[in-house]
Amino acid sequence: MVTNTAVAETDAAEMAGVETGRVETGRDAAVTDMFRLDGRTAIVTGGTRGLGFAIARTFLRAGANVVICGRTADQAEEAAATLGGASVGVAAHMGDLAAVEQLVETTVERFGGIDVVVNNAGISLGMNLEAMTVAGLQKSLDVNLIGPVMLVQAALPYLERSPSASVINVITAGVMRPTRGLSVYQAAKAGLEMMTRTMALELSDRHIRVNGISPGAFGTDMVMNMTEDRIQAAIERTPLGRMADPSEIGGAALFLASRASNFVTGTTLVVDGGMTI
Repeated sequence: MVTNTAVAETDAAEMAGVETGRVETGRDAAVTDMFRLDGRTAIVTGGTRGLGFAIARTFLRAGANVVICGRTADQAEEAAATLGGASVGVAAHMGDLAAVEQLVETTVERFGGIDVVVNNAGISLGMNLEAMTVAGLQKSLDVNLIGPVMLVQAALPYLERSPSASVINVITAGVMRPTRGLSVYQAAKAGLEMMTRTMALELSDRHIRVNGISPGAFGTDMVMNMTEDRIQAAIERTPLGRMADPSEIGGAALFLASRASNFVTGTTLVVDGGMTI
Protein backbone atom coordinates (compact mmCIF):
# COMPACT_ATOMS: atom_id res chain seq x y z
CA MET A 1 0.00 0.00 0.00
CA VAL A 2 1.26 3.48 -0.83
CA THR A 3 1.91 5.70 2.20
CA ASN A 4 1.25 9.39 2.64
CA THR A 5 4.97 9.91 3.19
CA ALA A 6 5.89 8.17 -0.06
CA VAL A 7 3.37 10.17 -2.05
CA ALA A 8 4.45 13.44 -0.45
CA GLU A 9 8.15 12.72 -1.04
CA THR A 10 7.53 11.86 -4.68
CA ASP A 11 5.46 14.99 -5.25
CA ALA A 12 7.97 17.17 -3.41
CA ALA A 13 10.83 15.84 -5.52
CA GLU A 14 8.91 16.44 -8.71
CA MET A 15 7.84 19.93 -7.68
CA ALA A 16 11.40 20.79 -6.69
CA GLY A 17 12.50 19.75 -10.14
CA VAL A 18 9.81 21.87 -11.74
CA GLU A 19 10.56 24.93 -9.62
CA THR A 20 14.30 24.85 -10.27
CA GLY A 21 14.19 23.56 -13.82
CA ARG A 22 16.20 20.46 -12.82
CA VAL A 23 14.06 18.06 -14.80
CA GLU A 24 15.65 15.97 -17.52
CA THR A 25 12.84 16.59 -19.98
CA GLY A 26 12.65 20.30 -19.21
CA ARG A 27 10.29 22.57 -17.31
CA ASP A 28 7.41 22.45 -19.82
CA ALA A 29 7.59 18.69 -20.18
CA ALA A 30 7.51 18.26 -16.39
CA VAL A 31 4.26 20.18 -16.21
CA THR A 32 2.81 18.19 -19.08
CA ASP A 33 3.84 14.94 -17.42
CA MET A 34 1.58 15.74 -14.47
CA PHE A 35 -1.34 15.03 -16.78
CA ARG A 36 0.01 11.80 -18.27
CA LEU A 37 -1.67 8.46 -17.53
CA ASP A 38 0.97 6.14 -18.94
CA GLY A 39 0.71 2.60 -17.63
CA ARG A 40 -2.54 3.27 -15.79
CA THR A 41 -5.82 1.49 -16.43
CA ALA A 42 -9.20 3.22 -16.44
CA ILE A 43 -12.76 1.92 -16.60
CA VAL A 44 -15.16 4.33 -18.28
CA THR A 45 -18.82 3.37 -18.04
CA GLY A 46 -21.18 4.74 -20.63
CA GLY A 47 -18.08 5.04 -22.79
CA THR A 48 -19.59 4.26 -26.16
CA ARG A 49 -20.86 7.78 -26.89
CA GLY A 50 -21.21 11.31 -25.58
CA LEU A 51 -19.24 12.34 -22.53
CA GLY A 52 -17.97 8.84 -21.80
CA PHE A 53 -16.58 8.43 -25.31
CA ALA A 54 -14.87 11.82 -25.05
CA ILE A 55 -13.34 10.93 -21.68
CA ALA A 56 -12.12 7.56 -22.98
CA ARG A 57 -10.51 9.25 -25.99
CA THR A 58 -8.77 11.82 -23.78
CA PHE A 59 -7.44 9.13 -21.44
CA LEU A 60 -6.10 7.11 -24.37
CA ARG A 61 -4.31 10.16 -25.72
CA ALA A 62 -2.77 10.62 -22.27
CA GLY A 63 -1.36 7.08 -22.41
CA ALA A 64 -3.88 5.08 -20.39
CA ASN A 65 -5.30 1.63 -20.97
CA VAL A 66 -9.06 2.12 -21.21
CA VAL A 67 -11.90 -0.32 -20.74
CA ILE A 68 -14.92 1.12 -22.52
CA CYS A 69 -18.12 -0.10 -20.96
CA GLY A 70 -21.37 -0.08 -22.91
CA ARG A 71 -24.76 -1.70 -22.60
CA THR A 72 -24.11 -4.12 -25.47
CA ALA A 73 -20.99 -5.89 -26.67
CA ASP A 74 -21.44 -4.52 -30.19
CA GLN A 75 -21.56 -0.93 -28.97
CA ALA A 76 -18.58 -1.34 -26.66
CA GLU A 77 -16.45 -3.15 -29.22
CA GLU A 78 -17.30 -0.64 -31.93
CA ALA A 79 -16.26 2.26 -29.68
CA ALA A 80 -12.98 0.53 -28.83
CA ALA A 81 -12.31 -0.17 -32.51
CA THR A 82 -12.98 3.47 -33.36
CA LEU A 83 -10.66 4.80 -30.66
CA GLY A 84 -7.97 2.17 -31.10
CA GLY A 85 -4.89 2.23 -28.88
CA ALA A 86 -4.91 0.29 -25.63
CA SER A 87 -8.68 0.11 -25.43
CA VAL A 88 -11.08 -2.77 -25.07
CA GLY A 89 -14.87 -2.83 -25.17
CA VAL A 90 -16.83 -4.66 -22.48
CA ALA A 91 -20.59 -5.00 -22.18
CA ALA A 92 -22.10 -4.29 -18.76
CA HIS A 93 -25.39 -2.79 -17.68
CA MET A 94 -24.91 -0.75 -14.50
CA GLY A 95 -28.23 -2.01 -13.17
CA ASP A 96 -26.92 -5.60 -13.28
CA LEU A 97 -24.62 -6.12 -10.31
CA ALA A 98 -23.29 -9.44 -11.62
CA ALA A 99 -22.28 -7.67 -14.84
CA VAL A 100 -20.60 -4.91 -12.80
CA GLU A 101 -18.48 -7.47 -10.98
CA GLN A 102 -17.62 -9.17 -14.26
CA LEU A 103 -16.53 -5.81 -15.68
CA VAL A 104 -13.95 -5.52 -12.91
CA GLU A 105 -12.75 -9.09 -13.41
CA THR A 106 -12.41 -8.62 -17.17
CA THR A 107 -10.45 -5.39 -16.68
CA VAL A 108 -7.99 -7.03 -14.31
CA GLU A 109 -7.58 -10.07 -16.55
CA ARG A 110 -6.83 -7.81 -19.53
CA PHE A 111 -4.63 -5.14 -17.96
CA GLY A 112 -3.60 -6.45 -14.53
CA GLY A 113 -5.18 -3.81 -12.33
CA ILE A 114 -7.38 -0.74 -12.02
CA ASP A 115 -6.23 2.82 -11.33
CA VAL A 116 -9.19 4.96 -12.39
CA VAL A 117 -12.94 4.40 -12.34
CA VAL A 118 -15.18 6.83 -14.20
CA ASN A 119 -18.85 6.36 -13.37
CA ASN A 120 -20.38 8.08 -16.37
CA ALA A 121 -23.23 5.77 -17.37
CA GLY A 122 -26.64 7.16 -16.54
CA ILE A 123 -30.27 7.02 -17.49
CA SER A 124 -32.56 10.03 -17.59
CA LEU A 125 -36.22 9.18 -17.05
CA GLY A 126 -38.53 12.09 -17.77
CA MET A 127 -41.38 11.77 -15.25
CA ASN A 128 -43.27 14.40 -13.34
CA LEU A 129 -44.66 13.66 -9.90
CA GLU A 130 -48.02 12.33 -11.14
CA ALA A 131 -46.34 9.92 -13.55
CA MET A 132 -43.72 8.49 -11.18
CA THR A 133 -43.75 4.76 -10.53
CA VAL A 134 -41.85 2.59 -8.10
CA ALA A 135 -40.36 0.71 -11.06
CA GLY A 136 -39.17 3.96 -12.64
CA LEU A 137 -37.64 5.21 -9.42
CA GLN A 138 -35.88 1.90 -8.85
CA LYS A 139 -34.51 1.80 -12.40
CA SER A 140 -33.06 5.28 -12.00
CA LEU A 141 -31.50 4.45 -8.65
CA ASP A 142 -30.08 1.17 -9.96
CA VAL A 143 -28.23 2.79 -12.87
CA ASN A 144 -27.46 6.27 -11.52
CA LEU A 145 -26.55 5.46 -7.92
CA ILE A 146 -26.44 1.82 -6.86
CA GLY A 147 -24.49 0.55 -9.88
CA PRO A 148 -21.76 3.20 -9.59
CA VAL A 149 -21.34 2.56 -5.87
CA MET A 150 -21.11 -1.19 -6.38
CA LEU A 151 -18.56 -0.73 -9.18
CA VAL A 152 -16.28 1.22 -6.86
CA GLN A 153 -16.77 -1.42 -4.16
CA ALA A 154 -15.84 -4.22 -6.57
CA ALA A 155 -12.78 -2.30 -7.79
CA LEU A 156 -11.55 -1.41 -4.28
CA PRO A 157 -8.99 -4.23 -3.90
CA TYR A 158 -7.28 -3.05 -7.07
CA LEU A 159 -7.61 0.68 -6.45
CA GLU A 160 -5.90 0.13 -3.09
CA ARG A 161 -2.86 -1.22 -4.91
CA SER A 162 -2.63 1.70 -7.29
CA PRO A 163 0.01 4.39 -6.59
CA SER A 164 -2.44 7.03 -7.80
CA ALA A 165 -6.03 5.81 -7.57
CA SER A 166 -8.89 8.04 -8.64
CA VAL A 167 -12.66 7.67 -8.81
CA ILE A 168 -14.64 10.15 -10.89
CA ASN A 169 -18.42 10.24 -10.63
CA VAL A 170 -20.22 12.12 -13.39
CA ILE A 171 -23.15 13.87 -11.77
CA THR A 172 -25.12 16.76 -13.32
CA ALA A 173 -25.40 20.49 -12.82
CA GLY A 174 -29.11 19.76 -12.42
CA VAL A 175 -28.54 18.79 -8.78
CA MET A 176 -27.98 22.51 -8.14
CA ARG A 177 -30.58 23.81 -10.56
CA PRO A 178 -33.56 21.43 -10.87
CA THR A 179 -35.48 20.95 -14.09
CA ARG A 180 -39.17 20.15 -14.38
CA GLY A 181 -39.82 16.53 -15.24
CA LEU A 182 -36.29 15.36 -14.40
CA SER A 183 -36.59 15.05 -10.64
CA VAL A 184 -36.15 11.25 -10.65
CA TYR A 185 -32.84 11.54 -12.52
CA GLN A 186 -31.63 14.54 -10.57
CA ALA A 187 -32.51 13.02 -7.20
CA ALA A 188 -30.46 9.91 -7.98
CA LYS A 189 -27.55 12.08 -9.14
CA ALA A 190 -27.82 14.17 -5.98
CA GLY A 191 -27.39 10.93 -4.06
CA LEU A 192 -24.28 10.19 -6.12
CA GLU A 193 -22.87 13.61 -5.30
CA MET A 194 -23.25 12.97 -1.56
CA MET A 195 -21.82 9.49 -2.02
CA THR A 196 -18.83 11.08 -3.76
CA ARG A 197 -18.03 13.12 -0.67
CA THR A 198 -18.65 10.19 1.67
CA MET A 199 -16.43 7.89 -0.41
CA ALA A 200 -13.69 10.51 -0.42
CA LEU A 201 -13.79 10.64 3.37
CA GLU A 202 -13.95 6.88 3.90
CA LEU A 203 -11.26 6.04 1.34
CA SER A 204 -8.82 8.83 2.17
CA ASP A 205 -6.72 6.62 4.45
CA ARG A 206 -6.29 4.22 1.52
CA HIS A 207 -5.08 7.10 -0.69
CA ILE A 208 -7.97 6.74 -3.11
CA ARG A 209 -9.22 10.11 -4.31
CA VAL A 210 -12.92 10.46 -5.16
CA ASN A 211 -14.31 13.47 -7.01
CA GLY A 212 -17.25 14.39 -9.19
CA ILE A 213 -17.89 16.29 -12.39
CA SER A 214 -21.18 18.13 -12.83
CA PRO A 215 -21.70 18.87 -16.52
CA GLY A 216 -24.19 21.42 -17.76
CA ALA A 217 -25.60 21.56 -21.29
CA PHE A 218 -23.48 19.34 -23.53
CA GLY A 219 -24.44 18.23 -27.02
CA THR A 220 -24.95 14.58 -26.08
CA ASP A 221 -27.71 12.29 -27.29
CA MET A 222 -29.44 12.63 -23.91
CA VAL A 223 -29.63 16.40 -24.27
CA MET A 224 -30.25 16.58 -28.00
CA ASN A 225 -33.25 14.27 -27.62
CA MET A 226 -35.00 16.95 -25.59
CA THR A 227 -37.52 19.27 -27.24
CA GLU A 228 -36.22 22.32 -29.08
CA ASP A 229 -37.76 24.57 -26.44
CA ARG A 230 -35.89 22.81 -23.63
CA ILE A 231 -32.61 22.86 -25.54
CA GLN A 232 -32.97 26.58 -26.20
CA ALA A 233 -33.88 27.20 -22.58
CA ALA A 234 -30.73 25.38 -21.44
CA ILE A 235 -28.60 27.55 -23.71
CA GLU A 236 -30.29 30.70 -22.48
CA ARG A 237 -29.53 29.71 -18.86
CA THR A 238 -25.85 29.33 -19.74
CA PRO A 239 -23.88 32.59 -19.44
CA LEU A 240 -21.36 31.47 -22.07
CA GLY A 241 -24.33 31.37 -24.44
CA ARG A 242 -23.84 28.00 -26.07
CA MET A 243 -24.00 24.27 -25.65
CA ALA A 244 -20.68 22.54 -25.04
CA ASP A 245 -19.22 19.91 -27.33
CA PRO A 246 -18.72 16.56 -25.54
CA SER A 247 -14.98 16.81 -26.16
CA GLU A 248 -14.85 19.73 -23.73
CA ILE A 249 -15.36 17.40 -20.77
CA GLY A 250 -12.06 15.63 -21.42
CA GLY A 251 -9.80 18.16 -19.72
CA ALA A 252 -11.78 18.14 -16.49
CA ALA A 253 -11.75 14.34 -16.32
CA LEU A 254 -8.04 14.18 -17.13
CA PHE A 255 -7.24 16.66 -14.38
CA LEU A 256 -9.11 14.59 -11.79
CA ALA A 257 -7.61 11.31 -13.01
CA SER A 258 -4.02 12.52 -13.14
CA ARG A 259 -1.32 13.48 -10.66
CA ALA A 260 -2.15 17.12 -11.36
CA SER A 261 -4.97 16.76 -8.81
CA ASN A 262 -3.10 14.70 -6.21
CA PHE A 263 -4.39 16.88 -3.36
CA VAL A 264 -7.97 17.11 -4.61
CA THR A 265 -10.63 14.82 -3.18
CA GLY A 266 -14.26 15.07 -2.14
CA THR A 267 -15.05 17.90 -4.51
CA THR A 268 -17.27 18.28 -7.55
CA LEU A 269 -15.90 20.16 -10.54
CA VAL A 270 -18.73 22.05 -12.21
CA VAL A 271 -18.38 22.25 -16.00
CA ASP A 272 -21.50 24.09 -17.03
CA GLY A 273 -20.56 27.31 -18.78
CA GLY A 274 -21.78 29.24 -15.74
CA MET A 275 -25.30 27.79 -15.68
CA THR A 276 -25.35 27.42 -11.91
CA ILE A 277 -23.89 30.82 -11.02
